[in-house]
Amino acid sequence: MIREQHEVNAAQWKKHALHCVFLALSFTLVFNILGAIVTFFYFAFVEVGLESARNLPETGTKLTYFALRAGAILVAVNAVGMVMLSPLIKRLRKKSSATQGETVSSLLNLPAHMAGLSLAGWAVAAIVFGIIPIFVDEFRAGPWHRATRSLLGIALVGGPFTIVSIYLVLERIMPGLIQRFFPVDMLAGVPKTFRISVLFKMIAVMLLIGLVPVSVVSHLTLHEIHLVQTGKLDFEDFLTRMPFAVGFLLFLAVASGLVLSILIAHTVTLPLRAAGTTMERIREGDLNATIPVLSNDEIGLMLAGLNRMVEGLRERDTIRDTFGMYLSPDVVTRLLRSPESVNLGGQLKEITILVADLRGFTACTANLKPELVLKLVNMYLERMVEIILKYGGIIDEFTGDGILAFFGAPKYLPDSQMAALRCAVEMQEQMPEFNKEISQTLPELGSRELSMGIAVNSGELVVGNIGSEKRKKYGAVGVPINIAFRVEKLTPGNQIIITEPVYEKVREIVQTEIIEDVSLKGIDTAVTLYRILRLKDQSDPR
Repeated sequence: MIREQHEVNAAQWKKHALHCVFLALSFTLVFNILGAIVTFFYFAFVEVGLESARNLPETGTKLTYFALRAGAILVAVNAVGMVMLSPLIKRLRKKSSATQGETVSSLLNLPAHMAGLSLAGWAVAAIVFGIIPIFVDEFRAGPWHRATRSLLGIALVGGPFTIVSIYLVLERIMPGLIQRFFPVDMLAGVPKTFRISVLFKMIAVMLLIGLVPVSVVSHLTLHEIHLVQTGKLDFEDFLTRMPFAVGFLLFLAVASGLVLSILIAHTVTLPLRAAGTTMERIREGDLNATIPVLSNDEIGLMLAGLNRMVEGLRERDTIRDTFGMYLSPDVVTRLLRSPESVNLGGQLKEITILVADLRGFTACTANLKPELVLKLVNMYLERMVEIILKYGGIIDEFTGDGILAFFGAPKYLPDSQMAALRCAVEMQEQMPEFNKEISQTLPELGSRELSMGIAVNSGELVVGNIGSEKRKKYGAVGVPINIAFRVEKLTPGNQIIITEPVYEKVREIVQTEIIEDVSLKGIDTAVTLYRILRLKDQSDPR
């Protein structure tokens, strides 16, 4: 079922991608036709308007010939375009070929592809109408400057505006279609596409708007003034026809300039507006916001950087949410705010260690399913972790049903022994309630109850980030931690045993039972331990 759904989805986005390709071809054809029409009108009304009436029949024939050849060139150019895009079209039509990433890159390349194709077509037209006639016998005896003026009309009037318009219009349309048909998460990085910088696009548009119209009008005006001065053009004809020619060119310049200005403004403002909206969502706490990156220019790089920033914020929150369950908020905040805190190394600190472990856990869970065992452990840890964090401790690690916690690092606690002892007492007080909860939640346990032994020790340890650059954790190293584990092994269920360094700090508030001359594995001399009977302001924790 999942495979069938995947194939349906693949068929859908490939179908949409094909629509985008044919849409790009259609727009290219339409704009090239419009460009050819504008060029035709330029020759029909500007060039013809500036010549004497006796040349109208000959010029009309030439214009008809121009229209036919221009039409043939447009057909040839679009046929070449279909041939060049045929590999992409074939990949999209096959069931197991183009990937989504490759397809998106190909679609984003369509504006540059179509603009380049049109440039080639207009270059062919310039050669056919503006260069070849200069060397043809038919034109050698006549005014060869007509071919040069044809070249000028194609190269400065029709071609540039058509090519730039195709690029900017497709660049405006394609991102919207791609966002509609493809998932946003695959558009978060800079695509592998043909790169045209924002600066280059703006310079091209500014030159077209400012330089090209002025150049054409200046050329025509100076040329016709020269003809008047040499007697080849009547002054009255010049005064009658020149205003129309200049007005036509100015209208064309203003109209195309307005359109191109809007298009180039959209290429800058729309992504920035999307970035502003996304940043507002981020400010409100929505870290799932992603900006589609559909260009590899300066704006695309900026948007990709913003996406990386949001990803970093998500990772930060993941660290806080995940490790905040095991470490105190102070530790998490310290790790996030201080870059040096994640470096390997440590410092010598006096801290208090609490080691807790369940008694009878293996026997109680021997016949339980693994998922029930895990559920039981999680219920136990959820209660105990909350208590440890309440007293300012941090969870160094879980050892199955065991817990290792520190008090006094990385944040200094002046009474870490007192905090650890009160934490241990409250943990023991929670065990009856915990056993009641598991008997209701896990009836498979029957009437069995769990008990917990807790050992508390204090001493100087090296605490900090331990491990390697590839894998590190916040922990502690030293003899006191080994002693704590040894004492925990000797602690019966429902009891708390503390070492002498801890007792010296809490003796005023506890009633204890002394355990003398205890031998611990790895320790040369016997130690004295203290079983907690009760805190002086509480009942017996047993």
